Amino acid sequence: MIADHTIAGGAWTDPVSEPVTTEDWKVHYSVSGAVGSSVSPKVSCRFIQYDPLPGPASCQVTVESGRFRVAWEPVSRATEYVIYRSVEGSEFHHRGKFQASPAPDDHSEGRVVHRVESRDSHNHASAPTICN
Repeated sequence: MIADHTIAGGAWTDPVSEPVTTEDWKVHYSVSGAVGSSVSPKVSCRFIQYDPLPGPASCQVTVESGRFRVAWEPVSRATEYVIYRSVEGSEFHHRGKFQASPAPDDHSEGRVVHRVESRDSHNHASAPTICN
């Protein structure tokens, strides 16, 4: 879901971070004041349904010339891909943003797990794909 807003003739779109059902459509906005005016502008809101961006169908990691090579299947509507890595069960850490597959990553000792997220032009992220 995306919340689409209009304020005093301007408009912008915010992604809703959690999945939303029709029962959850309770949006609360408040505007404290407008520049040069003591009156708040009118605020209107509507929801737009969109197809969530899928993650890559698959992802593989190989070692080439002492570095990891992370490769994935392209996703329609994706404008970039974000790589994350976990070492020895640690939290996943951001490794970089890439326009296309494959992506290099520094080698690390221990049990390493990579994941890839697709991002669209509005920076909406897919669910992560864990690499083999």
